[in-house]
Amino acid sequence: MSNPQKSQGTSNESDIVDWANKHPRVRAAWRLSEGGSKDPGDVAIETWEGDVYVVEAKHRERLNIHKALAKHLGKVERATLPVVPAGAALQWKRTVLKEGNVRRSADGLPEVFVLTPDEYLDLITR
Repeated sequence: MSNPQKSQGTSNESDIVDWANKHPRVRAAWRLSEGGSKDPGDVAIETWEGDVYVVEAKHRERLNIHKALAKHLGKVERATLPVVPAGAALQWKRTVLKEGNVRRSADGLPEVFVLTPDEYLDLITR
């Protein structure tokens, strides 16, 4: 891949899939193909209960998480998927170029997942 940003994003999506597939409550995780205006997100994660969650992955230094999550939720709502997603989340891997380094590295937590308040309450009250 000649575009460094695209390569970085693809690697981040693959890392999410690998991480999720190691979790005992995850039945399967896979990358979603890019679908233009019908693109639901980057990664789908299915639990053993049959719930499917769609994740939009972002790997960049700055991100307006409120705007990005709202946009992702709209995309999931408009998407044509074989299943109705149980939920959606935004994953943000923030890396910055630190003085003296050639490559960008994590700043604070390596990554965070962002949910709506309702999705968060659903999660903690199961």
